[in-house]
Amino acid sequence: MVRLKNMQYFLFVALAGLIMISCEKKSSSNVVDEEDGGVKLQFVVSSVEEFAVEEAKTASVSRKASGVTTPQIESFEGFDAVAVSYDEDSDLKYEIADKRAATFNAGNKYRVVLYEVSGTNETYVGQYVLTSGDNTSTIPVNYNRTYKWYAISYNSSEVPAEVADPTSPSPTFNFANRDVLYASGQVTTSVLGNNPLGIKFRRLGSRIDVVFNAVGMSAWVLDQINVDLNVKQGVFNLKTGALVSSSNLTVNKANTDFTYVDASFQDIAAVSVYTVGNESLGTFTPSLKKFRVVQHNSLTTSDSDAYIFGNGSSVIGSWNFSIGTPVKAKYYPFTINLVQAPITIGGVRFARGNIYDTDNASSQASPVRNAANMRRYKLRKQNANVNNYWIGANYHYTDYFRFGDSRAGSAPPLLGSFFNTAADGLDPCNFLYPYDTWKTPTRNELAVLSSASGKTFTSNYMEVPGTGPANSPYPSNNLRLEKKGIFENLLASSPYIWNSGTHRYWSTTNEGVWIIIGNIDWYYYAEMGSNSYNVPAAYGGLGQWAQHNHYPIRCVRK
Repeated sequence: MVRLKNMQYFLFVALAGLIMISCEKKSSSNVVDEEDGGVKLQFVVSSVEEFAVEEAKTASVSRKASGVTTPQIESFEGFDAVAVSYDEDSDLKYEIADKRAATFNAGNKYRVVLYEVSGTNETYVGQYVLTSGDNTSTIPVNYNRTYKWYAISYNSSEVPAEVADPTSPSPTFNFANRDVLYASGQVTTSVLGNNPLGIKFRRLGSRIDVVFNAVGMSAWVLDQINVDLNVKQGVFNLKTGALVSSSNLTVNKANTDFTYVDASFQDIAAVSVYTVGNESLGTFTPSLKKFRVVQHNSLTTSDSDAYIFGNGSSVIGSWNFSIGTPVKAKYYPFTINLVQAPITIGGVRFARGNIYDTDNASSQASPVRNAANMRRYKLRKQNANVNNYWIGANYHYTDYFRFGDSRAGSAPPLLGSFFNTAADGLDPCNFLYPYDTWKTPTRNELAVLSSASGKTFTSNYMEVPGTGPANSPYPSNNLRLEKKGIFENLLASSPYIWNSGTHRYWSTTNEGVWIIIGNIDWYYYAEMGSNSYNVPAAYGGLGQWAQHNHYPIRCVRK
């Protein structure tokens, strides 16, 4: 009996000891077995600091003189340009609106650098690459411990570079032309299973948008762009998010780096670069090395010429924008409007081709200055084939204007009814983009062609030697004027009749005289701007009859 009691006592003591050991192990370790579900940090990006346009009016140099309506055009190798800075109130400026949103797309990558905290000490645990939208991306940790985490992202699917010195007292990471996002936080793992954490990213840089607009070159396609852009790169402290150092960086952007601002067109292309925020950049200088434009000769692509400017190695055009110190999470849009270079004769700068109106529909609305209408008027490509003004049984009515009217003729039977209305008094050349760059010539401006030497004549055109930009991809710097004929309306109720034996161009001078240059007639009758020229049921004189004939226009620079 004593032995049995002793055995029972021994078993009791042994069992109690096992229980005590088991409890001691559980309390001395915070590791939770996998079968219990584990302890994990689950990160979710809850917000991203939004880019906002910088509105400060003193931060850049305006490209337009005060009180001047004509854009300030600069000439470069083979082309001209109008540059517009972000702070200008101008219809020549374009912004990449869809890039302002504070979004963090599914599939974006971000790097989390994790430390375990004990008092004031942080012990490095590891680095982890996580994916936005992937709820299975978690980090296993210990139960009832405190952790400090630091997150970095490029706001894209690109994996952020690994932090090279995570065990250093002051670990760092690099900023080099990326939309660098940064966040940090602290958590104590008090929940079994997933411990959800919301990341609120803030931006460390500023974005600069550069838009190249080739509408002013009458381009249907703009591509093969090659440009150098200067920004600041930097080194940041991982634990504070503060800038440690910065240096200059030249970023080359070319070809597929660019996107079209409007997917419906291929004539305005944009690219973005990123610079360290709150760090002086001084002057932002886009240096253009190459671009190509494709110019059609009609509303179709059946007759096109491609012009390549530059070779991608030498700078053919540059612009200096005084940007000062870009602010974090601000963006700065700059627009460079490319303009077709003119041919200069006797000090007058002529367009290389005639103007035409792409909107010759039955509506016949007068032009409006906005983005939706900036492509309405174009210039024919240089040395356009005169036969291209005939399509089947119809001429290109788009190329013929009555006096003092911006609206080109439309196809019959609309001619009679439309041209019984008043002219709108607008100069179509003013509406070539960029607006107010071109105008219809005066009598004196056209007269320089009469005195010019070296003219040649063929059955289809007259050509006058001129001067133009060096290294131009255009056929020549000779001004070619096609014999395009006119449309005449002998009675207001009759269709307009094609007269191929007469070759006349409009001017704006108030003189009822002709000037003959070779076998091309230049006609001047009344002052552009009047809207009182209604076609009567029967013409009362040559003046009103002539005003309502349809002639082509060769625009000149203002």
